[in-house]
Amino acid sequence: PSLKKQLVIWLNQNQGWHKKVDLFVHGDKWGYSPETIGRQLRTLAESKEINVEYYDGTYSKNLAKYASLGTEKPKQAQPRIEERNGELVAIY
Repeated sequence: PSLKKQLVIWLNQNQGWHKKVDLFVHGDKWGYSPETIGRQLRTLAESKEINVEYYDGTYSKNLAKYASLGTEKPKQAQPRIEERNGELVAIY
């Protein structure tokens, strides 16, 4: 099957949200470069064949996660506020 088809099948078989780098690992096993995988993921997301959501990481912003259609949106991490040594601290 084509890379597009392989990506859709893999996302359908592995429920949840997956970082692009995780899909790079599987695509490498199938013989594709990260650049090709990234292009195909964008194409699939633009044509609404898969879901895409963006998040901010520790070192980068606007990173992508992908999931099969019908997967609920990922929940945003809510900080827990604790008092430590007289100061309020947000813990994620």
